[in-house]
Amino acid sequence: MKYSLFIFLILLFSVPIFGQEFKIPSGGSGGTVIIYGSGSKQNKDFSFQKTSEKYMYRDNNNSHLNKKYNPKSSDRDFIYYISKKYSPDAYYILSRCKHDIMEFFHKDVFDNRIDNLIASYETMVHECHHGLDRTTAPILMNLSGLSPSVEDLLRGGNTIKMPNSYFIENQQHAIVHATEIFPSKQILPLLPDSLKDKNLPSYYRIQIYIDSKNPHQSTQNMGIYGLLEEFSAYYQGMKAMYDIRKYYENESHHSSKAFSAARYFSMPLANIYSGREFKILILTYLVHAKNKHPEIYKEIMDNESFIKAFFAVEENFENLVIEAQTYQKNLLRDLEKSGTSIQIDKDRIKIDRHLIHDSLHYPEQYKNALHQKDLKEMMKILEGKRQ
Repeated sequence: MKYSLFIFLILLFSVPIFGQEFKIPSGGSGGTVIIYGSGSKQNKDFSFQKTSEKYMYRDNNNSHLNKKYNPKSSDRDFIYYISKKYSPDAYYILSRCKHDIMEFFHKDVFDNRIDNLIASYETMVHECHHGLDRTTAPILMNLSGLSPSVEDLLRGGNTIKMPNSYFIENQQHAIVHATEIFPSKQILPLLPDSLKDKNLPSYYRIQIYIDSKNPHQSTQNMGIYGLLEEFSAYYQGMKAMYDIRKYYENESHHSSKAFSAARYFSMPLANIYSGREFKILILTYLVHAKNKHPEIYKEIMDNESFIKAFFAVEENFENLVIEAQTYQKNLLRDLEKSGTSIQIDKDRIKIDRHLIHDSLHYPEQYKNALHQKDLKEMMKILEGKRQ
């Protein structure tokens, strides 16, 4: 008992979470979480207030909006400039990024530096989104009162049930209580072989997030909550890439509208269907939990905060796919009306003389996977759980 109390006191005042240490507050009604090694500045970056929606918090700190950027002064300023002008959510994420965003710059994608910067934009937003969620989790844990129990702290290992934060949109974050999980690796045998086709983007994401050899990878040690984190990060990255179409419409550095369109659709928009992939993975996780881990399944399905965050991301992603498909269809139609030659052949588009892969071509394998009986039934159960 004496040793258990000693361990608890150590954990109480210095608990590692997402690579940072914080003090667990004595109360759950408000206050400031002390994040070691980052001074007081980190807390001043945020001014959270409870919204009318349950489990949602809005950051009312708008100081980032006062900053000005010259897109010609540096590559870094160019990214901040286009995100602030065209993609408010991406700018909110990037302006709070604790990394140097240029760490995620892919310089050899195209023969043009600006196109290379924009081709790196999705990765910058995706990775900084992870950092933002890690930073805000302990702060929102305090405000929401979802501090982990003594039992959770003493359990240790990968099963400490720390609440998670997910940035949704418009400076709003969802706080999600974590329940017991199992590693996502367990669902690998349940995934259709068609999704493991090396010609599909899903192959690589299954390798990274499901068939991972790293037990500390978030989708392994956070299970379904790690899958939701990736689901959310891919949405933010893809939303940023969709928003950047306005740059190619209004400020393109290419002289030809046809080439601008071809170059834009050559960007990493292939991840546009990553939302459907993660929907498949999350539903499969729940099916496996129901069949093999009934207690874990019950905890997840009773977790109102998870259900709310899942649907917030899922609906945003689905709306984004529809918008992107409509935009592409209308743009190609307008180009053709203006005299530009447009040829579409399955997953290839030829715009004038520029042949590109059609990133918005929806793989039949994804459609078939989502129409599996057990996944459709699980989606109906989730729908029934919505408040």
